[in-house]
Amino acid sequence: MQTKDGIVRGRDALCEFITRVFRTNPPQRRRFKQGFFSDGRLLTWEYPRQSPDGDQMDLVEVMEIDDGLIQRHRVYWGWYALNVLKAS
Repeated sequence: MQTKDGIVRGRDALCEFITRVFRTNPPQRRRFKQGFFSDGRLLTWEYPRQSPDGDQMDLVEVMEIDDGLIQRHRVYWGWYALNVLKAS
């Protein structure tokens, strides 16, 4: 997105970002996960490296929810995921 702060702001920018992400997904970017955790305000889940179909990019996602809307969304990348990104 060519920003130095790494933050996507606004609906239009978010739509553009999501379109780019899904267009450039490497094959190791799968969606296997098991459950999630929430306290009603924070929502988090993990995409573990080991999945039933082999290794996948290891990520943890955290969302802050207020009044039913996402206020902040963070993605933490594991070592395997970072190396996949670096290679592509």
